Amino acid sequence: MKAKYAAIGCGIALLLPSLVHLGVWLVCDGLNPARGNPHAADDAVNLFLVAPIKIWYCDPEQFARMFFPVSYLVGISAVILGSALRVPGVGPGLLFGGLLTLWDGFAYSHWIDARLIFMAMLGIFVLLIGLGIWQWSSSNPAPADSGPPAGP
Repeated sequence: MKAKYAAIGCGIALLLPSLVHLGVWLVCDGLNPARGNPHAADDAVNLFLVAPIKIWYCDPEQFARMFFPVSYLVGISAVILGSALRVPGVGPGLLFGGLLTLWDGFAYSHWIDARLIFMAMLGIFVLLIGLGIWQWSSSNPAPADSGPPAGP
C-alpha cells in the first residue's frame, strides 16, 4: 500500500511543474501575434512540418516574465497545501511538486531582476522553516503542566 502512495506522490510531484510549464507556454503562445496560421499551408508537407513550428513559438523573454510569477504562486500554494494535507501520497506529492515548480520557475528567471529572485528565494526559505517548525510542533505537543514540583 505504501508503494501506491509513493507512486501517487511521485506522479503529482512530477506532473505539477510540467502542467504549469505547459500551461504558461500555451498562454504565452496564444498572446504571440506573430504565430503562424495552420490553415494557410499549401500542401501536406507544409501543414505538418512548417506550420507547427510557427504555431508553437513563444518569445523566451516573454515566457520567462510570465512563467516566474505563475510558477512562484502555484509553487507556494502547493507547498502550503501539501504541508497541511494529511492524505498519504497527496500531501507529500503536492509539497515536492510545489518545490519542483518553484525550482523550474527560478531556472527560467534569466530576465528577472536578481534582487527580486533573491527576495523570492528568501521568502520561500523562511516559509519552509516556518512550515517545518509548525509541523514539528503539531506532532510534538508541549508536556502538560502538572503543577509545582514536589518538594522535601
